[in-house]
Amino acid sequence: MAKRRKRENPLVSEEQRFSRRSLLLGGIQGVLGLSLIGRLTYLGSYKGSTYKALSDENRIKVQFLLPKRGLIKDRSGKIVADNHQTYRLMIVPDQTKNVRETLEKFAIRYSLEKEDMEDLIESMRYKPKFLASTVVDGLSWKEVCRFEASMRDFPGCFIERGWSRFYPYGLATAHLIGYVQTPSRDDQNKNSLYRLADFRLGKSGIEKELDEPLRGRVGYRRIEVNSRTRTVQELARQESRSGSNTTLTIDLELQNYVQERMAQEKSGSCAVLDVRSGEVLALTSSPSFDANLFTNGIRSKDWKELASDPYGCLHNKSIHGLYPPGSLFKMAVALAAFESGIVSSTHSVVCKGYIDVGSHRFHCWHKHGGHGRLSVVNALAQSCDIYFYEVAQLIGAERLKDMALKLGFGVESGVELPHEKAGLVPGPDWKKRVKGVNWVRGDTVNLSIGQGALLATPLQLAVMTARLANLEGKAVKPTLLSSESVSFEDLNIKKLHLDLIRKGLDRTVNSPYGLAYRNRIIESDFTMAGKTATCQVRRISMAERKKGIIHNDQRPWEHRDHALFSGFAPVHNPKYALAVVVEHGGAGGRVAAPLGHDILLKTQQIMSGKKGVIREEET
Repeated sequence: MAKRRKRENPLVSEEQRFSRRSLLLGGIQGVLGLSLIGRLTYLGSYKGSTYKALSDENRIKVQFLLPKRGLIKDRSGKIVADNHQTYRLMIVPDQTKNVRETLEKFAIRYSLEKEDMEDLIESMRYKPKFLASTVVDGLSWKEVCRFEASMRDFPGCFIERGWSRFYPYGLATAHLIGYVQTPSRDDQNKNSLYRLADFRLGKSGIEKELDEPLRGRVGYRRIEVNSRTRTVQELARQESRSGSNTTLTIDLELQNYVQERMAQEKSGSCAVLDVRSGEVLALTSSPSFDANLFTNGIRSKDWKELASDPYGCLHNKSIHGLYPPGSLFKMAVALAAFESGIVSSTHSVVCKGYIDVGSHRFHCWHKHGGHGRLSVVNALAQSCDIYFYEVAQLIGAERLKDMALKLGFGVESGVELPHEKAGLVPGPDWKKRVKGVNWVRGDTVNLSIGQGALLATPLQLAVMTARLANLEGKAVKPTLLSSESVSFEDLNIKKLHLDLIRKGLDRTVNSPYGLAYRNRIIESDFTMAGKTATCQVRRISMAERKKGIIHNDQRPWEHRDHALFSGFAPVHNPKYALAVVVEHGGAGGRVAAPLGHDILLKTQQIMSGKKGVIREEET
């Protein structure tokens, strides 16, 4: 008989299963507990400082303290670039529920144009969302109070008090002083500080050239804020340092006068220099613009209006405008001829009204019937083209080029302004390289009267005149920043030859047969010498000549001749030199010379009663 299987006690079996489950569950809990303790230990011991810093960032903020930009003054200490306190409406994207809706509400309140609003939204896309952006700058106190009363309705928006650049003489100094502007997107990628809403960069003129010293040093403060981002207390502070003040050589009274006088023409420029120190007393370009438009972000409507100006109001013609110097180049031709030793200073030429060079006839534009026999002094006074045609062919283009470079053509003057143009002095090598053809005798003839490819800026023309007027024969260089000690290189041109040129310019203005005689300065202490020029901007064809040359005033404005004048004063003890260019103004003697008369007379009247530049330590 088979053995009966021993029956198991159900209670004991259940207890064993329960014990195993308890043990397993306890083991899991133990492992989890140890893991939690280990994690807490790790976070507390090794990561504690990291998370403390993250926590601090939620309640401690760093605010950058932008410095006041350095002042810019004229030679007598008058401020031409200042700082004004301003109130700005700011917006922080990541604290604003709906940026577009908020801006649309502001558009109604503050006349924010749709195009400007879209530009603002676009700019915020490329900045960190926690950085504030300026919605409206230059709020009145009434507008500030009105916003503060409804501030709860605009989370993420607040009023900020700061400093804004201000140009009290905007039109007169716009091209010279320049302006500051919100950094572009490319600028912001170079430096994170440039992303701050109230940061401004110098974008043109002196503001750009001296941007770093004018900008100063940025400070900061660490503050504790509550959940509503309001300041609880200040924890640390490092003050900003204001930018350095700058004193320029310009005279504001003269600068204003020159700008107003040049504004009577459609387009032009003028430069006035001290012939001994090279100090720039006035430098203008017309038409001008209000530099204050750019400081807080120019409106699209204003920008389009300025950019479409037919006379180039944004273009600084004094250092960027390139013009053929015309008859003003004849002084360089005469000096090159005399210094070469090929042509004597007593050399004379018979002018019969034209010369033939190869198959082409070149005319004397100032007297078609001819001047007769002339020396250099009378050739300059009457601006006889034939004299300079002849001597230029005797010495060749290379000698003309060398003298042009010596007088300041074809090279940057070095004045403290950005992007100055060097102009162009053509020659055989240049023509072969650029045009792919050889230089011919007709090119030399064209060059001798300042036409062809020869180009110069108004400032270069003033530099040439200052070098001719300097009685010590120095290579004067222009400067907008004064220096106690000034030394220039020698021109290495014989005094006899420079004296002949100055005598010719004297007769141009003060002799009855001189072309600028009617524009002479009558006051004996202020008499001037100078040279007129009328420069073609397009060549007159033989067909046009046969039909009869159309009068300058009957041509489209952009086809009219340029009017130029350069001069210095007083005649026998030169102190001041200038160059005037009137774009498409017509005859130099009729248009530019009267400007030269008025400006040189005013320069002497103003400067005769004033001292030198007031330096910063004196103020």
